[in-house]
Amino acid sequence: MKRFNEILNENKFTDSLGHDMPMSPKRKKQLESDRGPFKDFPVQLWLDYTPYRNSSEETKRELRVLQSYEVYRKSSKEFMELVDTRIMKPFKKYFRENNLDMKLINEVSKLKDNLNPIVLQLKVHYNRPRPAKLARSLVFHQELNFTVHPLKTAETPAYPSGHATEGRFISLYLADRVPFEHKGNIRKIGDDIGHSRQIGGVHYPTDTEFGHQLAGALYNYYNNETGLVKEKLHFSGLSLTEAGLKGLDLFKRDNKEKFIKLVDDGELKDEQGKKIKINKDLWPELKKSLQGAEDWNEISKTSFSTKNVQSVFGMALSKVGKGVNDLSGGKQGKKDPTGEDWEAMIVLGQKEEDGEDFDGTDEWNRIKKKGYWDDDFNRNASIKLAKSFNANGLRKLEQTGSGKGGGTVSKVWKEWGAKNATPKTDLKSGKKYVSLKKIGGSQVMSAKKEEGIATFKAASMTMGKKAPNEAKKIVEFMQKNTLDLSGSGYKGSVEKLEKDLESSKGNPQAMKKLKPFQDELKTVRKNGQVLTKDMVSLFQSNPTFKKHFVFEAATGSIKFGDKSPSRANIMVEFDPDKGKVTGNYSLASVNEGDVQKLSDLYKFYASFKSSGSSSPYMALRGNIVDAPAKVFAHTKKILNMGESVEEGTHLTFKGIMDEALTMNEYGRKMLHENTIEQLDEFALLDKIKKGVSNIDKKIRNKFIQMWNWIKEKVNMAFEWIKKQGEKMLGMLMRFFGIEVTDSGLRGRGPELFTQ
Repeated sequence: MKRFNEILNENKFTDSLGHDMPMSPKRKKQLESDRGPFKDFPVQLWLDYTPYRNSSEETKRELRVLQSYEVYRKSSKEFMELVDTRIMKPFKKYFRENNLDMKLINEVSKLKDNLNPIVLQLKVHYNRPRPAKLARSLVFHQELNFTVHPLKTAETPAYPSGHATEGRFISLYLADRVPFEHKGNIRKIGDDIGHSRQIGGVHYPTDTEFGHQLAGALYNYYNNETGLVKEKLHFSGLSLTEAGLKGLDLFKRDNKEKFIKLVDDGELKDEQGKKIKINKDLWPELKKSLQGAEDWNEISKTSFSTKNVQSVFGMALSKVGKGVNDLSGGKQGKKDPTGEDWEAMIVLGQKEEDGEDFDGTDEWNRIKKKGYWDDDFNRNASIKLAKSFNANGLRKLEQTGSGKGGGTVSKVWKEWGAKNATPKTDLKSGKKYVSLKKIGGSQVMSAKKEEGIATFKAASMTMGKKAPNEAKKIVEFMQKNTLDLSGSGYKGSVEKLEKDLESSKGNPQAMKKLKPFQDELKTVRKNGQVLTKDMVSLFQSNPTFKKHFVFEAATGSIKFGDKSPSRANIMVEFDPDKGKVTGNYSLASVNEGDVQKLSDLYKFYASFKSSGSSSPYMALRGNIVDAPAKVFAHTKKILNMGESVEEGTHLTFKGIMDEALTMNEYGRKMLHENTIEQLDEFALLDKIKKGVSNIDKKIRNKFIQMWNWIKEKVNMAFEWIKKQGEKMLGMLMRFFGIEVTDSGLRGRGPELFTQ
């Protein structure tokens, strides 16, 4: 039987194939429905953006991309099915959780419906077949094995994507009307909606891109016609101080008790530090509901609704100051307990619950010395966690982690050159050996070169003959290439080395001494970048190998042997703020369903690690996140499969460029010429600059309009970044999508804005 690639190359696609499914009565009604403020939108200008031919190499490449996305389908199932028929739902959820104005949701919901006839008109015009239909046209369909996730709203022609159009339009509308810190997150929701249709296999990437371009033009048209906004970013309501309070913050540490006391004492302050005038008649009822709640979800939709909060405090909860009221976290000036500290405190919590004397125990000596048991929050959280562990069948816990001595690694592990004997087990309950992870980014591994190599070999061993050859190549790369600074003899932190290099500029003698360190730093960074990309690529293309890799990294099954007490057979995730076990994963064997769940939550990368007294090295890291979507975003970023998506604020220079181009007729044509290829925003900027000076007056004015819009957005972003204090450099680098791979700059980028 012929292989997939052979089939594709035989050009079995037919250019005449279209979408022949008849339009339903519901869709016909939508096609003829009211266009509202878009009734005069120039749809005719959008009739010459023909998608790639069915037989083209570009379309074949799109199908291959969609086929690779199948591995993310299981983890994205809930979100895909939600936005399939209820596209406003994730926006509503975000607004409620962050106490934003729900009137905006109602406004954009009405506008969204007015987009349907325009999108449907274009779909009918282009009549592009859905990916599955095109795949089925192959003679050897079974070899292709192209599948889709069944969705209810994929019965119309593919191009453009209606979900991508609506998702982007909604996010543009909402993002322009909320405080700055929410803009990027809202934009991300809109983009996630469009990408979910690709993961489901029902839309080509070009369907999504065309939908995004259309949405930008529709939003631009709406603003110009209504006079609300005119191609400029509005920062109304922008607070350059610390972000305001969120409902979820009330249930972190001892914030709930603090908040109640501040209100009772009349000391609660807004973001500007001004005391808030409380409605004393309405506060008691709100207070009672808050006292009786254990989770924000219990009261967010009832007593603590936006309306009720406004009535009591005269403002949204987000306008209440977080830092100024000391509601950001733990006690000021005190470090939070480490993972080992929490292990000890959970053990103490269980002993207190059971009425056991723990004076003189190792756990008590550790916690007493650090003073954590004197902190009411830590003590109460430990007791709550003890109850939660008991409920999960993990009683009579004993601390067995690194502070209790190491294990004995297996013979094969030693043969592979790895020597680290730190147990995977942190706590023991009978025959249950627990690897404990704190919620919010815990690491399953942070390994040196030798440990990383051994883990790859162990995963290959457990897969046997099915182990991918790419894993062997990664091992060979790690063996042959430098991944630490020991060769130059440098000891200390990378940060210190970079400061020394910066301060030594202009001092030839000092730079001569630092030159070997600098050269090795460049090499190691480059190797780390290559390792990260190769590793992520392997995990993306072969999720089974990733599962085996995660299993070994989490358990130490090969490292210690399955009968060793250092081998973990359970992983428990806990949330100290809620005093609850939030995850309980069985790790008895690699075939456990829980292992697959964990694998979907882990992202891997290589980055520097140093103690300050030894040579820095490139550590192979695996971090657990709270949603598979974040792993997917990380994968896309590393493999350059789409726009970089970061946690927090997603406003970037590339994002500004993309938005500018989609909202301008000539910009859209530039994008359309490069739909699939990764675009270089600086090259595009240079092209726009040339366009300003080299074309006729009418078109030149359009480019000047786009140019000025970009300048204003960038300048406003810079003003915000400048006020971020110590975070300024990091935010600036995030804005430009910079990952440092070299300690010096080579060449010269274009001057952004010159007259």
